[in-house]
Amino acid sequence: MTQTTQRDSNFELFRLFAMLLVMLVHANYTSLGNVTQSELLDTPLSATVRVVCEQLCIVSVNLFVLLSGWFGIRPTLKKFASLIFQVLFIGLSVTQICRLSGVEVPSRMFGDMLYFGASYWFVPAYIILFWLAPILNSYAEHASKRDFGWTLVAFYTFQSLFGWLSYDYGHYHNGYSAISFVGLYLLARYLRLHAERLRAMAWWKHLACYLLLTAITATISLVGLYLANKTYGATSYASLLVVGASVSLLLMFSNFHFHSKVVNWLSASAFAIYLVHQAPGAMQLYYQLFDRAYDTINGWLFIPFTLAVTLAIALASILFDKVRVVVWNGVLSLASRVKPQN
Repeated sequence: MTQTTQRDSNFELFRLFAMLLVMLVHANYTSLGNVTQSELLDTPLSATVRVVCEQLCIVSVNLFVLLSGWFGIRPTLKKFASLIFQVLFIGLSVTQICRLSGVEVPSRMFGDMLYFGASYWFVPAYIILFWLAPILNSYAEHASKRDFGWTLVAFYTFQSLFGWLSYDYGHYHNGYSAISFVGLYLLARYLRLHAERLRAMAWWKHLACYLLLTAITATISLVGLYLANKTYGATSYASLLVVGASVSLLLMFSNFHFHSKVVNWLSASAFAIYLVHQAPGAMQLYYQLFDRAYDTINGWLFIPFTLAVTLAIALASILFDKVRVVVWNGVLSLASRVKPQN
């Protein structure tokens, strides 16, 4: 992903935090299945914990896109080539490692990865945002605060009506789409350029807002499951409540200021965490691991187990990406030595 060398470590930590939440979302509902009415009635405590954890983590993807909007994407061919190389290098390498280890990778899933579909759905959506960024940046820089604000009101009104509260008529796909990314990107630009009062609020107030909105969505989900076996869009990335919780975390981290070479070094490879555990072959193993662990590990031990495993996989993914960085730098060095023939 695009990097800015002079960012404070608070936002680099924010990037790592977002990716860990992605892994936790995949370790919960994605691996174990959504909580159902029967599960809530049979095991109310564990089902409630699962619902609350899902709501705490569902902000994950929104956080990553908001961070891009906060700083603004400045697309170049070199950055684009680096992104594509990272996706293909990690995706193909991890898939081949899984195959050599005896993991069956369906040909369709392998083909999906090559055009960045299926498990890598984030990639094409982000690529669209990447190349739209100059237009979005220009609008953000030249629009008045009032016009910018009304644009966001219109966007989230339509997304809420046609992509969250009702059937997805607007192709928002519950936030799994480039159009939702555009909204998040512009929202972050607005917060950075115009929301001085919000940015000035104490970090704990933003945290309280995040927890309050999470409590509301968890309550909606639990009541809906109990009464009608429905969550009523509580876990949608396009949910206005989820977007609000995401913004609260972004603003909370913006209040922290520190510098850490270790955090920055780790964060530079944060996107690899997603690419590794969602690669064909690895993805199935990841889901099976937590599905089996949930059935065999007693009670509350599943939580520390999940945290320990996700942290270990995240670190391994980052280290693997450092190999990719060396290879990419070698490609760039080789390309710079190749002189065009006259």
